[in-house]
Amino acid sequence: MLQATIRLLFAALFGFLFLSAATAEGLGLSGARVLAFTSLAGALVTVAGLGVPALSRHGRDLAIACAALLLPSLPLQIDRPFDPLDWKILLVLVVLAAAPDIRQLIQPAELVVLFRRLLSFYVVATALWALVVDPTVLLRGDGRVLRLDVTGSLVGHASLCLLYLLLAGERLLAEPRPARRAWWAGTAAMALVMLFLAATRTTLLVFLFLLLFHLLTARTPGSVRAALAAGAAFAVVFALFTLFVSDALWLRLVGDGEDPTSGRAHSLAFWLAQAQTHPLGLGMGAVRQILADGRPAIGGGRLLEWPHNEFVRFWVEGGLLGLAFAVLFIGGLVARGLGFARRTRDPQQRLLALALAADLLGRSLLQNYFNDIYHATTLVAVLAVLTVRSPPASAALARPEPNRPDARATLAEGGPSA
Repeated sequence: MLQATIRLLFAALFGFLFLSAATAEGLGLSGARVLAFTSLAGALVTVAGLGVPALSRHGRDLAIACAALLLPSLPLQIDRPFDPLDWKILLVLVVLAAAPDIRQLIQPAELVVLFRRLLSFYVVATALWALVVDPTVLLRGDGRVLRLDVTGSLVGHASLCLLYLLLAGERLLAEPRPARRAWWAGTAAMALVMLFLAATRTTLLVFLFLLLFHLLTARTPGSVRAALAAGAAFAVVFALFTLFVSDALWLRLVGDGEDPTSGRAHSLAFWLAQAQTHPLGLGMGAVRQILADGRPAIGGGRLLEWPHNEFVRFWVEGGLLGLAFAVLFIGGLVARGLGFARRTRDPQQRLLALALAADLLGRSLLQNYFNDIYHATTLVAVLAVLTVRSPPASAALARPEPNRPDARATLAEGGPSA
């Protein structure tokens, strides 16, 4: 019963990835969206706790250490009204802390299959939506650079398409049945087309990080050849797509057609200056407050943007402790993903762990990963549950029989103490 409930709650959380902030605001659902998602995340943590007879610190060290670095920023809020939205990162920390409990109710093999099925539904649904809706409604940009915005979140949509493309590609190579191969090929093609039409440069960095992580964790002699082959195949497909379908991503890579008032580097320089002059930080939510009335001019005809880098943002808002939090949280999860990839013998679990770790790092460097709290909470939950180490043998034996890890999944991780 608890296992089925956990799977249902994961599916419900994933459903929020269809509803971006812009779409929710247009439908008048912003407030209900926040409340419903927070309630679902709370239910996930509560149900997972019901399956554990006694709490332990095992597997929660990262969440505890991150909370200890972040919470000292609370006193900086005294000079302005407290807004829970400024502290939405705590929701991710709560889910991270609950990962060991959730892990007792859903095994890595089950989680990978569930996540892949949810992604396949997402890709097919968004592809069909793009086909039936008037293209002018979904196109963003002007001039030569037009981008397909299916869900209202270009970066989030492209991220999910890349994750599914990788998982479907792995299944395509491993599947012997022609009908199933046709399914994986067709849905992978949908994801690839939407990925390139979204024209976000972040996904290219994520893919490069994935290749690097693959090389760092590989245990076979042919790993370099496999990485080079994957990179070459991606480059060839990208070149053909640019020549015959859309060159929007290429134009964005070379900087052609950029908004002359936009300046990511100039904005980062401004925010870094703020961080240096306020070592204790401006307080969580300060960036949102500064930009609440629009983008102020910063010289040279350029307008201030969000600091599209999570390390810079947490440094500005949380000071040096905020920067330490970002380094520990992001670096800790990436390290867990790489460690799991070295231990596991299951190629699907390995690929998903590396892809989620690469997505976390890439989007944190070029975007504000935790601003999209729905994506961040869901994907961090999957990564954390997938990669958390199994409890020590003594703790595992103390748990009720129905919640004991499946022997095959434990073996896949490298043993009970992996």
